[in-house]
Amino acid sequence: KSPRRSEIDCKHVTDVDTYYENGARETKRVKPPDGVGTRVLRKQRLADLNVTCPLSQYDLRYSLSSEEDLAKSGSSRPRSRRTKNRQSYRFSNVVIDITAVELEEPLTSEGDKLVSVGVPQNTFEVEVELVYPDGYDLLRECEHIKVRKEQGDAVHTSSLHKLIQELVDTVRGILAATDRK
Repeated sequence: KSPRRSEIDCKHVTDVDTYYENGARETKRVKPPDGVGTRVLRKQRLADLNVTCPLSQYDLRYSLSSEEDLAKSGSSRPRSRRTKNRQSYRFSNVVIDITAVELEEPLTSEGDKLVSVGVPQNTFEVEVELVYPDGYDLLRECEHIKVRKEQGDAVHTSSLHKLIQELVDTVRGILAATDRK
């Protein structure tokens, strides 16, 4: 069942991420200005599952990460900057981002400006992200299910399965569309 066009939220943004030696990332929305200002966080990769797709042009990586909001980037020096020109599509709990990225590293300070010392590298990314409702903690939910199963309790995982099924169906659709071209 395909979604009606009106159910898909679409937006175009440009963000600039500055990465610091202490692992912090500072993100500033450039276009359109969002009035939120700068967000500083530390992202930690918890796990990866790499899937080789020999019949496709592309392989897949499923990643699980956690993000911790920080008050500021600290006194650490900036090491790189990424300018992301992104088109995002959201349907239900699935977000698809198609992004052109310009990476500048290493960086040096000239007065109050950061200047790239190297040659910028341009890449393209397609990301399919499962976005959980506010307050939903996937890791806590998985641990809760595990404990209840170990105790022999009946476990209802329909909400978790629904989120995962939406993600898998979206990835399959992208791969099918890519293979036809």
